Amino acid sequence: MYYTCINGTIQKSPFPFPLQEAPICVGCLSMEQFGESYAELGFSAETWEACQSAHHSSHASLEVYDKFSCCILHPLNMRHVRAPRKKLAVFIQKNRLLLVQSDPDSPVWEENVASIVQRVSNQFTLERILCSLFTHLLAGSQEILERYEKQILELEKQILDNRLDAQINRVLFQMKNDLTIRKNYFQTLLSLSDDIQDDENDLFDSDTFRYLRIFDGRVERLVSNTQLLCDSLVHVRETYQSAMDYNLNNTMKIFTVVTTVFLPLSLIVGWYGMNFTNMPELTWKYGYLAVILLCVAVVILCFWFFKKKKLL
Repeated sequence: MYYTCINGTIQKSPFPFPLQEAPICVGCLSMEQFGESYAELGFSAETWEACQSAHHSSHASLEVYDKFSCCILHPLNMRHVRAPRKKLAVFIQKNRLLLVQSDPDSPVWEENVASIVQRVSNQFTLERILCSLFTHLLAGSQEILERYEKQILELEKQILDNRLDAQINRVLFQMKNDLTIRKNYFQTLLSLSDDIQDDENDLFDSDTFRYLRIFDGRVERLVSNTQLLCDSLVHVRETYQSAMDYNLNNTMKIFTVVTTVFLPLSLIVGWYGMNFTNMPELTWKYGYLAVILLCVAVVILCFWFFKKKKLL
């Protein structure tokens, strides 16, 4: 479907508007539809083959030609970053923008384009449409980053409350991995916006690029916030490791106290276990009781000493 704005009214057609008749034209096609009409739209067979070829990298760069520019995007599902990412080809001509989606069974981009066109109908320019498209690709990003921030604060509180979970390292790794994917995606869109603003083939009537620069500022803030969250995750992991070391030190302290208490008892037992003939305690009537009382006194004295030194 193709959209244009004439006298403030949005018009749509299943056929492309001729560029000389429509000031700005936005189209959303399936891969099959693009294959049937790429020559009519002014593209070469090589462009069609490149659009068909598999793109496994999530990174996208703008390819600049004499009469058009194009790039292959892999839009990220903001709520499920590990979900499969469908290919979306973007073609920019003089006063024409084409989106070619790889999934013919999903009408989502047709609906998105219709929504974008309606939103910019009061100022129907190529730059405004591209800015709205890129903004749509970031929908919900700030809210999700705020959710990550709350989750990180909850993890910190859990660690400070000594509610240590054996799976926390796995959770931290997954969160950092997700944030890294988001940051790379943001940087990809920022790079595309910068390349478009270079306008090497003079596709845009204006060189001010007001809306794309506003978009750049927003993406830079998202990249900065995402990096801050990644740094916070490193801090949380260090806090978790410190808590684990503290608990281990407490455990070792208990073992040390127990060992220290039993050390003089072992000395007493070894001393009286020699059984020399001239040891007076061997024949003493109260010798056994005296050794018991001596051991109890040593234990009490040791615990009193450790308590006084705040070792317990």
